[in-house]
Amino acid sequence: MPKPVGMATNLVSAALGRLWGLPAKRNRVRVARAVEVPMRDGVTLLTDHYIPVTAERVPTILVRCPYGRGFPTTC
Repeated sequence: MPKPVGMATNLVSAALGRLWGLPAKRNRVRVARAVEVPMRDGVTLLTDHYIPVTAERVPTILVRCPYGRGFPTTC
């Protein structure tokens, strides 16, 4: 079951957004952690799925980082 993103994550996200000049967020977000994604070679990768809480259709962006799922800027 996806969980709401924590307060610390929201604060860091807002601060980085201001620093980088990004627009303000428009939706709340829930996250499903350690989602298994099977690859063609038989390996299963884990990912965190960030899900906007909205009724409208929104695009998805997939970011793959070889250094783990700890924090989006660790890539």
